[in-house]
Amino acid sequence: MRITLVTQDFSSNCFGRTYLLAQMLSPEFEIEFAGFRRGRTWSVCGDHGFREISQPFADGADYDAKVFAIATDITGDLIIACKAWPVVFDIVRAALRRRQVPVILDIDDWEGAWWSHAPLARKARFFVRSLFSPEGYLRQLMAEFRARRGIWPRIVSNSFLQNRFGGVIIPHACDTDAINPENCQSRAESRKKLRLPQDAFVVGFVGTPKYHKGIEDLIAGIGLVDNPRVCLFIAGVGVDDDYARLAADKLGNRFYRIPVFDKKLLGDMLMATDTVCLPQKDLPACRGQMPAKVYDAMAMGIPPIVSSMSDLPETVRDCGLVIPPDNPKAIAAAVLKLTEDRGLLEKLGKNAREKCVRLYSQKIVGEKLRRMVRDMF
Repeated sequence: MRITLVTQDFSSNCFGRTYLLAQMLSPEFEIEFAGFRRGRTWSVCGDHGFREISQPFADGADYDAKVFAIATDITGDLIIACKAWPVVFDIVRAALRRRQVPVILDIDDWEGAWWSHAPLARKARFFVRSLFSPEGYLRQLMAEFRARRGIWPRIVSNSFLQNRFGGVIIPHACDTDAINPENCQSRAESRKKLRLPQDAFVVGFVGTPKYHKGIEDLIAGIGLVDNPRVCLFIAGVGVDDDYARLAADKLGNRFYRIPVFDKKLLGDMLMATDTVCLPQKDLPACRGQMPAKVYDAMAMGIPPIVSSMSDLPETVRDCGLVIPPDNPKAIAAAVLKLTEDRGLLEKLGKNAREKCVRLYSQKIVGEKLRRMVRDMF
């Protein structure tokens, strides 16, 4: 049996969830991807190794022809529409006009909320774009409306999305065999490779630095920590990145970075940190988003510091620290707590690894997903 996973874009981080679902389904089913491509495959996924049906993205007159070209080549016995996004819906509907097969809709973000915290000028651009683009905001609202009407069975990544759209929760999962402290170099070796100080207490931010992820609050929070051993390490920022400049200005030699998020270095990036901080902001979009990197940190036995958004508090219960969003002082206090209590740091890290293996490993979550697919046939 073949499953087609339809993605909006192979070249952006939205492909990450699509790739994760494919990894969890592939032990039992044949996989193919379909969607638009705007450049190289998103670096975290690398060479995905599955059959791919893609077209370079084209706005305007060529859009419908390219949607049809993608849909014509889809051969799956089941289609998973990855995100309630108009481009994805267009490809799926075009495929269904050729051949009727079951569809599952996967929702891992509240897409309609992303514009809410944008400046007024950007909102105006969103509206104008809606009049001419297949990805416009008005079309996005229509896609969300269809998703809430329950046009297809749904899977969602967290309880907020379940309350809004219904469906079965399939959380982001982690390959706990690949991300395993027992299979990695020592912390000292990882820090040497990344040029991090051996005697520092390293607070890591591993992911794509963006405003809604609280990166400014994190920089400010580390700046409030009155301990020269505490430093901030951000993966995936270049020297000219705005956040890199801000961190360098605020923290000086207590800030470290690597310019490219390289999947091959993920183990080292996690092993080199003492804690990972994911301080999501209190914004509508963050209520429907679960940072996948929290599971990676837990798998490596790294206790996360997270804000009280989405399902993060429950996820890190007994294995991390929860802070209020938009609160640099709370970030500083949490970091200091871990620096001053090595026993707590080690206990939380051990609990994190055990909880991730038990609840959030690809083996456990994947079996739930595969069982759902089996039950449809």
